[in-house]
Amino acid sequence: MGNILLLVVLIAVNAFFAAVEIALISTNKMDVQEEAKTNKKAQQLSKLIENPNQFLATIQIGITFAGFLASAFAAERFATPIVEYLISLGVMLSFDVLRNITVVSITLILSFMTLVFGELVPKRIALAYSYKISMFALTPLKVIATLFKPFVFLLTKTTEVVVSLLNIKESDDDDSINERQIRAMIERSAKKGKILSNEKILINNIFEFDDK
Repeated sequence: MGNILLLVVLIAVNAFFAAVEIALISTNKMDVQEEAKTNKKAQQLSKLIENPNQFLATIQIGITFAGFLASAFAAERFATPIVEYLISLGVMLSFDVLRNITVVSITLILSFMTLVFGELVPKRIALAYSYKISMFALTPLKVIATLFKPFVFLLTKTTEVVVSLLNIKESDDDDSINERQIRAMIERSAKKGKILSNEKILINNIFEFDDK
Protein backbone atom coordinates (compact mmCIF):
# COMPACT_ATOMS: atom_id res chain seq x y z
CA MET A 1 0.00 0.00 0.00
CA GLY A 2 2.91 2.31 0.71
CA ASN A 3 4.26 1.78 -2.81
CA ILE A 4 0.86 2.42 -4.36
CA LEU A 5 0.42 5.56 -2.25
CA LEU A 6 3.80 6.92 -3.37
CA LEU A 7 2.83 6.24 -6.99
CA VAL A 8 -0.42 8.15 -6.48
CA VAL A 9 1.54 11.07 -5.02
CA LEU A 10 3.84 11.17 -8.06
CA ILE A 11 0.86 11.17 -10.42
CA ALA A 12 -0.69 13.95 -8.30
CA VAL A 13 2.53 15.98 -8.65
CA ASN A 14 2.35 15.50 -12.43
CA ALA A 15 -1.31 16.58 -12.33
CA PHE A 16 -0.42 19.74 -10.41
CA PHE A 17 2.19 20.86 -12.92
CA ALA A 18 -0.02 19.96 -15.90
CA ALA A 19 -2.88 22.01 -14.45
CA VAL A 20 -0.64 24.97 -13.64
CA GLU A 21 0.80 25.00 -17.15
CA ILE A 22 -2.63 25.23 -18.79
CA ALA A 23 -3.89 27.66 -16.16
CA LEU A 24 -1.04 30.12 -16.70
CA ILE A 25 -1.34 29.91 -20.48
CA SER A 26 -5.13 30.35 -20.53
CA THR A 27 -5.39 33.06 -17.84
CA ASN A 28 -6.59 36.33 -19.35
CA LYS A 29 -3.71 38.81 -19.26
CA MET A 30 -5.96 41.86 -19.27
CA ASP A 31 -7.92 40.60 -16.26
CA VAL A 32 -4.68 39.94 -14.38
CA GLN A 33 -3.29 43.37 -15.23
CA GLU A 34 -6.51 44.99 -14.03
CA GLU A 35 -6.43 42.98 -10.79
CA ALA A 36 -2.74 43.83 -10.34
CA LYS A 37 -3.62 47.48 -9.77
CA THR A 38 -4.87 46.65 -6.27
CA ASN A 39 -3.55 43.12 -5.60
CA LYS A 40 0.15 42.45 -4.95
CA LYS A 41 -0.21 38.74 -5.66
CA ALA A 42 -1.81 39.54 -9.01
CA GLN A 43 1.22 41.74 -9.73
CA GLN A 44 3.47 38.71 -9.22
CA LEU A 45 1.22 36.64 -11.49
CA SER A 46 1.34 39.32 -14.17
CA LYS A 47 5.16 39.32 -14.11
CA LEU A 48 5.19 35.52 -14.29
CA ILE A 49 2.86 35.43 -17.30
CA GLU A 50 4.98 38.04 -19.07
CA ASN A 51 7.97 35.65 -18.90
CA PRO A 52 6.58 32.32 -20.22
CA ASN A 53 9.98 30.72 -20.82
CA GLN A 54 10.82 30.75 -17.11
CA PHE A 55 7.59 29.27 -15.79
CA LEU A 56 7.42 26.73 -18.63
CA ALA A 57 10.94 25.57 -17.79
CA THR A 58 10.05 25.26 -14.10
CA ILE A 59 6.88 23.31 -14.87
CA GLN A 60 8.65 21.03 -17.32
CA ILE A 61 11.26 20.15 -14.72
CA GLY A 62 8.49 19.13 -12.33
CA ILE A 63 6.64 17.06 -14.94
CA THR A 64 9.83 15.35 -16.13
CA PHE A 65 10.99 14.42 -12.64
CA ALA A 66 7.53 13.18 -11.60
CA GLY A 67 7.15 11.06 -14.74
CA PHE A 68 10.66 9.66 -14.56
CA LEU A 69 10.40 8.76 -10.88
CA ALA A 70 6.95 7.20 -11.34
CA SER A 71 8.11 4.97 -14.21
CA ALA A 72 11.34 3.92 -12.51
CA PHE A 73 9.64 3.33 -9.17
CA ALA A 74 6.77 1.30 -10.66
CA ALA A 75 9.08 -0.95 -12.66
CA GLU A 76 11.40 -1.50 -9.69
CA ARG A 77 8.77 -2.07 -7.00
CA PHE A 78 6.05 -4.00 -8.82
CA ALA A 79 7.71 -6.00 -11.60
CA THR A 80 9.58 -8.62 -9.54
CA PRO A 81 6.72 -9.43 -7.09
CA ILE A 82 4.29 -9.83 -10.00
CA VAL A 83 6.69 -12.12 -11.88
CA GLU A 84 7.23 -14.26 -8.78
CA TYR A 85 3.47 -14.51 -8.29
CA LEU A 86 2.94 -15.57 -11.92
CA ILE A 87 5.66 -18.22 -11.63
CA SER A 88 4.01 -19.52 -8.46
CA LEU A 89 0.80 -19.91 -10.45
CA GLY A 90 2.64 -22.16 -12.89
CA VAL A 91 3.19 -19.82 -15.83
CA MET A 92 5.64 -21.62 -18.10
CA LEU A 93 7.88 -18.73 -19.11
CA SER A 94 11.36 -17.75 -18.03
CA PHE A 95 11.87 -15.13 -15.35
CA ASP A 96 13.47 -12.64 -17.79
CA VAL A 97 10.68 -12.98 -20.36
CA LEU A 98 8.00 -12.57 -17.72
CA ARG A 99 9.79 -9.56 -16.25
CA ASN A 100 10.03 -7.85 -19.66
CA ILE A 101 6.34 -8.47 -20.31
CA THR A 102 5.46 -7.23 -16.84
CA VAL A 103 7.56 -4.06 -17.16
CA VAL A 104 5.91 -3.23 -20.50
CA SER A 105 2.44 -3.91 -19.03
CA ILE A 106 3.16 -1.76 -15.97
CA THR A 107 4.46 1.04 -18.19
CA LEU A 108 1.32 0.95 -20.36
CA ILE A 109 -1.01 0.95 -17.35
CA LEU A 110 0.97 3.72 -15.66
CA SER A 111 0.98 5.76 -18.89
CA PHE A 112 -2.81 5.45 -19.15
CA MET A 113 -3.31 6.45 -15.51
CA THR A 114 -0.90 9.37 -15.89
CA LEU A 115 -2.55 10.59 -19.09
CA VAL A 116 -6.03 10.52 -17.56
CA PHE A 117 -5.40 11.60 -13.95
CA GLY A 118 -2.08 13.37 -14.40
CA GLU A 119 -2.76 15.25 -17.64
CA LEU A 120 -6.25 15.34 -19.17
CA VAL A 121 -8.43 15.71 -16.06
CA PRO A 122 -6.26 18.39 -14.37
CA LYS A 123 -5.99 20.33 -17.65
CA ARG A 124 -9.78 20.37 -18.02
CA ILE A 125 -10.09 21.59 -14.46
CA ALA A 126 -7.43 24.24 -15.10
CA LEU A 127 -9.36 25.60 -18.07
CA ALA A 128 -12.39 26.11 -15.82
CA TYR A 129 -10.46 27.68 -12.92
CA SER A 130 -7.39 29.15 -14.62
CA TYR A 131 -7.10 32.32 -12.51
CA LYS A 132 -7.59 30.59 -9.13
CA ILE A 133 -5.11 27.83 -9.96
CA SER A 134 -2.56 30.35 -11.26
CA MET A 135 -2.77 32.38 -8.06
CA PHE A 136 -2.51 29.24 -5.91
CA ALA A 137 0.55 28.01 -7.83
CA LEU A 138 2.60 31.20 -7.44
CA THR A 139 4.36 30.20 -4.21
CA PRO A 140 5.08 26.55 -5.16
CA LEU A 141 6.49 27.65 -8.52
CA LYS A 142 8.68 30.26 -6.83
CA VAL A 143 10.06 27.64 -4.41
CA ILE A 144 10.73 25.11 -7.19
CA ALA A 145 12.32 27.76 -9.42
CA THR A 146 14.66 28.66 -6.54
CA LEU A 147 15.58 25.04 -5.76
CA PHE A 148 16.30 24.23 -9.41
CA LYS A 149 17.59 27.66 -10.40
CA PRO A 150 20.60 26.38 -12.44
CA PHE A 151 18.39 23.98 -14.43
CA VAL A 152 15.69 26.62 -14.95
CA PHE A 153 18.31 29.13 -16.10
CA LEU A 154 19.88 26.62 -18.50
CA LEU A 155 16.53 25.56 -19.98
CA THR A 156 15.31 29.15 -20.28
CA LYS A 157 18.45 30.43 -22.01
CA THR A 158 18.64 27.41 -24.31
CA THR A 159 15.00 27.89 -25.30
CA GLU A 160 15.56 31.59 -25.97
CA VAL A 161 18.59 30.81 -28.18
CA VAL A 162 16.70 28.17 -30.18
CA VAL A 163 13.66 30.44 -30.59
CA SER A 164 15.97 33.26 -31.69
CA LEU A 165 17.68 31.01 -34.24
CA LEU A 166 14.28 30.03 -35.61
CA ASN A 167 13.50 33.76 -35.90
CA ILE A 168 10.29 33.42 -33.91
CA LYS A 169 9.11 36.73 -32.47
CA GLU A 170 6.36 37.24 -29.94
CA SER A 171 3.45 39.30 -31.16
CA ASP A 172 3.26 42.79 -29.69
CA ASP A 173 -0.54 42.91 -29.84
CA ASP A 174 -1.49 39.67 -28.09
CA ASP A 175 -3.89 41.57 -25.82
CA SER A 176 -5.62 43.48 -28.61
CA ILE A 177 -8.76 42.23 -30.31
CA ASN A 178 -10.45 43.24 -33.54
CA GLU A 179 -14.08 43.95 -34.38
CA ARG A 180 -14.81 40.38 -35.48
CA GLN A 181 -13.50 39.00 -32.17
CA ILE A 182 -15.54 41.52 -30.17
CA ARG A 183 -18.69 40.55 -32.05
CA ALA A 184 -17.97 36.86 -31.46
CA MET A 185 -17.40 37.47 -27.74
CA ILE A 186 -20.66 39.42 -27.50
CA GLU A 187 -22.52 36.64 -29.31
CA ARG A 188 -21.17 33.95 -26.97
CA SER A 189 -21.91 36.06 -23.91
CA ALA A 190 -25.48 36.69 -25.09
CA LYS A 191 -26.08 32.97 -25.61
CA LYS A 192 -24.87 32.27 -22.06
CA GLY A 193 -27.07 35.02 -20.63
CA LYS A 194 -24.15 37.19 -19.53
CA ILE A 195 -25.33 40.03 -21.79
CA LEU A 196 -28.95 40.96 -22.50
CA SER A 197 -30.21 40.72 -26.08
CA ASN A 198 -30.84 44.48 -26.29
CA GLU A 199 -27.30 45.13 -25.02
CA LYS A 200 -25.93 42.85 -27.73
CA ILE A 201 -27.91 44.80 -30.33
CA LEU A 202 -26.67 48.13 -29.00
CA ILE A 203 -23.01 47.05 -29.08
CA ASN A 204 -23.32 45.65 -32.60
CA ASN A 205 -25.09 48.85 -33.69
CA ILE A 206 -22.05 50.87 -32.59
CA PHE A 207 -19.99 49.18 -35.31
CA GLU A 208 -22.85 49.46 -37.80
CA PHE A 209 -23.26 53.19 -37.08
CA ASP A 210 -19.57 53.86 -37.62
CA ASP A 211 -19.69 52.05 -40.98
CA LYS A 212 -22.76 54.04 -42.04
